[in-house]
Amino acid sequence: MKLTRRDFLKKAGLGAAGVTAMGLLASCGGDGGNGGNGSEGSNGEEGGSTAGSITDLVLFSTTELSSWDPFYQNSATALRICANIFDSLLTHDLYGNLVPCLAESWGTEDNGKTWTFHLRKDAVWVDKDGNEMAKVTSADWVTALEWVLNYWASEGHNSALITDTVEGALEYYEYTYNLDEETAMGEVDYDKFMETVGIETPDEYTIIYHCKNEIVYFDTLSAYIVLYGLPRGLLDTLGREGYKSCTGTQLWFNGPYMVTSFTRDNEKVMTKNPLWWNTEANRFETITVRKVDSTDTAYLMFHNDEFDMIELTESNIRSIADDPSHEYYDNLVIEHTATFAGKITFNFAKNLEDGTPDVNWNTAIANENFRKALYYGVDWTDYLGRQNALKPLESQGYTIVSPNLCHIDGQDYCEYVEGLLGLDSDAEEFDRYDAAKGQEYKEKAMEELSAQGVTFPVEMVYYIQSSNQTSLDTANVVKNNLEEYLGDMVTLTIKTYITSFANEVRTPSYEGITISGWAPDYGDPIAVLGLACNDVPDMNFSRSAHIYDATTEIVDVFNEFTSMVRAADAIHDDLNARYKAFAEAEVFAIENVMFLPLYTTSFVELTRINDFTHALAGYGIQEYKFVDVETSTELYTQEQWDEFEAEYEANRH
Repeated sequence: MKLTRRDFLKKAGLGAAGVTAMGLLASCGGDGGNGGNGSEGSNGEEGGSTAGSITDLVLFSTTELSSWDPFYQNSATALRICANIFDSLLTHDLYGNLVPCLAESWGTEDNGKTWTFHLRKDAVWVDKDGNEMAKVTSADWVTALEWVLNYWASEGHNSALITDTVEGALEYYEYTYNLDEETAMGEVDYDKFMETVGIETPDEYTIIYHCKNEIVYFDTLSAYIVLYGLPRGLLDTLGREGYKSCTGTQLWFNGPYMVTSFTRDNEKVMTKNPLWWNTEANRFETITVRKVDSTDTAYLMFHNDEFDMIELTESNIRSIADDPSHEYYDNLVIEHTATFAGKITFNFAKNLEDGTPDVNWNTAIANENFRKALYYGVDWTDYLGRQNALKPLESQGYTIVSPNLCHIDGQDYCEYVEGLLGLDSDAEEFDRYDAAKGQEYKEKAMEELSAQGVTFPVEMVYYIQSSNQTSLDTANVVKNNLEEYLGDMVTLTIKTYITSFANEVRTPSYEGITISGWAPDYGDPIAVLGLACNDVPDMNFSRSAHIYDATTEIVDVFNEFTSMVRAADAIHDDLNARYKAFAEAEVFAIENVMFLPLYTTSFVELTRINDFTHALAGYGIQEYKFVDVETSTELYTQEQWDEFEAEYEANRH
C-alpha cells in the first residue's frame, strides 16, 4: 500500500504546533529557601556559579511527559528538558546567531543541496551516574534518522521535517509504513537505510546530508530535536521497544546535564554532566522540574520564596502594579525574548453540531469585506492585557511569522513586513485599528451578505476547555472586544470541549475561530507560511483544502498565496530576495485577511534569572538551555532590567 501525502500528514506532525509559552515556568528556591539554593559558588573550570547566584535551579510544569523519546516531543515541558540533556549539532548565541555545538564547523557548497557537519572529537555519551558509555560519532545521526523515519518507531512524530527535505526520506518512511510492526521494530539493515536515504558518514566525525533540492535553511533544523543524535549502543542495550518505553534515567546523555532521578507526576532531577565537553561553561549543580496542578499553585509557592521565576496572570499583575506598597512592586519586568506569533484562524468549512455545514458562518467568513471589518474594526488592547496587563501594547503583533526568525537587509523580518503594511508594533496604540475603515467594510459586508441570505449578527463559535477558568476569562474578553466594536455584525458564542480539541472540535469542524501562538521549528519563513498553503492537506492553519464553497473568492486567495509561497521557496541563491518574496506573500495573506494576526509573547515576570544572558532562539529549542545563565538570589528590579537591556542592545551584533 502506498502512503499518500494526505495520510502521511495526518500522522506526521510538523513540530511545535500549539506549544504555549506558559506551558512550563522556570523557578528555583532563593536565599537558602526550600529549593536549597544558596549564594555560594565559584567561577572555576567546572562551571560553578558566581557569588550571589543560584546553584540549584527548580522548574515547574503543569503537565507530565508523554514519552522520554526526544524525537517524539513537541510540548514545552519536554523540549525544555531535551535541550538540557542532549546537545544539538548547532546552537544559538545571545543574539540568535547559529554557532557551533557538537558540530565544530558546517556548510554547503551548492546552495543547500548538500550539507556537511564536522563533529567535535571530545564529546561522549554518559549514563545517569556520569559514566562514559560511548563516544559521540557520526553513526549516532544515522541511528537517529532511521528512528525518525521508521513509522513504527517514531509513529510519525516530527518525521515530516525530514521527509520534506532529505533525499529518499519519504520513500523509507513509506517502506516502513508498509511493514508489519514486528518486522519494522526488529533488527535494522542500516546498509539498506543508507542506500535509500540521503545521509553519508565518510568517517566517525563527518555527517553529510543530501537534500531533495536546495534547502537553504537545512542547517537551522540542526538546532531542533529532529536532527539530534541517538547512540546505537543504547538501542542495543534497551532494545527498540525498550527504548520507546524507557524512562529518563535509562537514557544516555551528551548534553550539559543528565537525568538522575524521575518520579512520575512529581519531579525530574537533572544533574550537571561531569564529562560534558564544554568545561568552561557555567552550569547549575542541579535542575529540578517539579509538577504542580496549576499556575495559581505555582504562584503561591513562589510567594513562599520557593521559586526564582514565574510568568504572571493578569489578576496578579494588576494586584501588584496597583499597589505601590506591594512587596513585588519594583520587581515587575517584561520578558526579553519574543518567539511566538499569535493569530485568529478562521474555519472556512464549519459544521453545525448535527454535522451539516454552517451555511450562515461559511458564507460570511468567505466574504472579503466581512473579514476586513474584523481586521480593521476591533481594538484588541484589552485582549493583549490578558498576557501583559502591565504594558498591553508591548504584545501587539501584526505578522504571521514570529519575531527573531530571520533578517532582511539587517532588519528583523517582522519589522520589514510591518513596514510594508504601514504598521508599527511599537506604536502607543493598537496600530491596526481604524474605526472608519472598520465601519465602511462592515456596512459593505452586511449589504452584500444580506443579499445572499445571511442573517445577523453572525454567530462566531469559539471553543475552550471545560473547567478552565483562565481560558473562560480570556474568551469573555475576546467576546467583549468583538461585540463592543462589531456587535451588530457578529456575536461570539463560547463553547467547551472535555479533553481533546482535535478529536472533539477540529475533526468534526465545529469551531468558527481558534486563537493560538506558533513558534517555528527552523529558521525560515516557510516553516510558518508553508502551513497555510492549500497544497498541504489537513495540516494548514485555515483548512483551505476544505473550503466550504469552491465558487467563493477565498479559494482564489488561497491559490494565489500558495503560488507566491512556492515561488519564494524556489529562491535558493539570494537569502534577501527569498525573504522579501516571503514577506510579499505574507502581506498578501494579511491584506486579504486569511488570518487575523494578533500578538507576540510579552509576559510579565518576577524573576531571579537574567533573560538577557540566555540564548535568543527564534526557532528550535536552544532558548531552553540553561548554560552560562546569569542569576541572582534576589529578585531583579525594573531598574536592573533596564540596565541589562541597554547593555544587551549596545553589544548586539
